[in-house]
Amino acid sequence: MLVSERVVASLRSIGAPIGRITEMPMAEINAKALKNQPPPKYFVIETIPGIEVDLAATGFKLDAHGKAILNPLPRPWPSTYRYRPESWNGTDLFDVHTISSADVPHTGLYCTERVKELAAKEGWTNTDFTRLVMPGNWPGRGI
Repeated sequence: MLVSERVVASLRSIGAPIGRITEMPMAEINAKALKNQPPPKYFVIETIPGIEVDLAATGFKLDAHGKAILNPLPRPWPSTYRYRPESWNGTDLFDVHTISSADVPHTGLYCTERVKELAAKEGWTNTDFTRLVMPGNWPGRGI
């Protein structure tokens, strides 16, 4: 996820786990009003895996060890993942445990309502939050 230095600071202020962080320098600014200012700092952030996909409920065929069969890749790729609520590690920012193939599409970062509220309070721009569908007996904070 590409974020500004301000967003990185906000996430750190609430203790959201940020794993690898890589600066992505801006080559130039073309807007006349901003030409005389130094370019802002942007970063690609990654975080730790924090929840597991329920492979069978998602629609993957499984081998004898319960691993998804990815050769050949399922076509079409499952449109909605189902998750194992009991596997969530409780953090405010997390990713999905890898399904185990370099060809698997990245699913993006997940966050709790706490991060969404922080984004609204601080006026983050260019963000989109989609509610993660969990079973009705989900015991955790909103994701």
